[in-house]
Amino acid sequence: MTKRIQNWLNTDGSWLFPILAMVAAFSSYLCMYAFRKPFTAATYESLELWGISYKVVLVISQVFGYMLSKFIGIKVVSEMKPERRVGTILLLIGVAWLALLGVALVGYPYALIFFFFNGLPLGMIWGLVFSFLEGRRLTELLGAGLAASFIVGSGWVKGVSRYLMFEWGVSEFWMPFMTGAVFALPLLVSVWLLSLLPPPNEADIAQRTVREPMSGKERMAFFKAYGPGIVMIIAIFVILTAYRDFRDKFEVEIWEGLGYAKDEIGAQLASANTIIGFTVTGLLAFFILVKNNYLAFWGNMGLLIVNSLMLFASMFLFFNGYIDAYWWMISIGFWMYMSYVSYHNVLLERFISVSGVKGNYGFLMYLADSSGYLGSIILLLYKEIWYKEPEGGNGSSWLEFFYSFTYIAGALMILFTLISIIYFIRRFRQKEHNPIQATT
Repeated sequence: MTKRIQNWLNTDGSWLFPILAMVAAFSSYLCMYAFRKPFTAATYESLELWGISYKVVLVISQVFGYMLSKFIGIKVVSEMKPERRVGTILLLIGVAWLALLGVALVGYPYALIFFFFNGLPLGMIWGLVFSFLEGRRLTELLGAGLAASFIVGSGWVKGVSRYLMFEWGVSEFWMPFMTGAVFALPLLVSVWLLSLLPPPNEADIAQRTVREPMSGKERMAFFKAYGPGIVMIIAIFVILTAYRDFRDKFEVEIWEGLGYAKDEIGAQLASANTIIGFTVTGLLAFFILVKNNYLAFWGNMGLLIVNSLMLFASMFLFFNGYIDAYWWMISIGFWMYMSYVSYHNVLLERFISVSGVKGNYGFLMYLADSSGYLGSIILLLYKEIWYKEPEGGNGSSWLEFFYSFTYIAGALMILFTLISIIYFIRRFRQKEHNPIQATT
């Protein structure tokens, strides 16, 4: 039955395949967020541990597990055989949900141990879900649907989480487990839909190269061939991840610093992230119209610089009263996610195509992701241990730190992208470089 459905969906010109693929990927990853993100909707404001905000301790604990998962994923995801993906996704999320039960049962201060084990399996979910979508002529469109989930999903999950706390009276420690329970059945349905997706057909392979599991020797050969360039694009992603992760995990505190009441923040962040999510993914889906892999790769590099410049423009407009706080949060979120999503969906996907390597997206993505979350941990430790709010601040260290980091992140993004462009121009001009499908 499943094989018959896959053959039907793989028919060229079928409009059912892209719709089913986007819905399945979007809903699967959104449901995963319900097992990873709900605790960030709480503030744990009266609690500290070792002189550090308890929420920061929990975030670092979970991110540390999540980061280790990314390092593990370099091998596991890049070597994963297609027939094992569905079972692995459900197993990993199930372990994460059990860890949230541990959080509920032990509470303060030992919940941090279970948050580590909650993050540990979840870092591999993105790569496993994207494995169903990569190497296709429509990958940017399908990836846009998937990427919408981590923009929109964060706001939706936090909205549900805050509803459970404020309307049902669920405690901050039981709320993450209960949020997971709300999304458990939708998760099963979503992953079942993923299992129906057929592999790339011959036309997909002809345009995007074949995607295969990579051995350790093949991963090392790929890295040696493009080492300096890979290091620089990873540096770009470290900045992007640290910035995005800070905004996402402490979004509630940033909204509070902007003057919004606690009982209205859930609606504000849900609506803002919905606007950002569907606008960003809708625009980036147009990259499927760019058939030339080189052109798409260079276009994405240019887009990273433009998005970074627009972060500075957003700060100027906000501080000079041209936009209010709500639209400022939408603006910086939009430009940041334009870079973050295009990196996931376009930059790495097209880089694999122009390189001519018979490998897969998972290897590069997990190199970048593991480094990015290490950067996120370092940023949080710096914020809590060494950062001092500047004189004349509004009293919200989260908001003031976010202001400063926006400028720093924008400048570093431009610098690293320019260095990457110089490297790849030289690398692609070398005579021995003969990328497959360079003119497709």
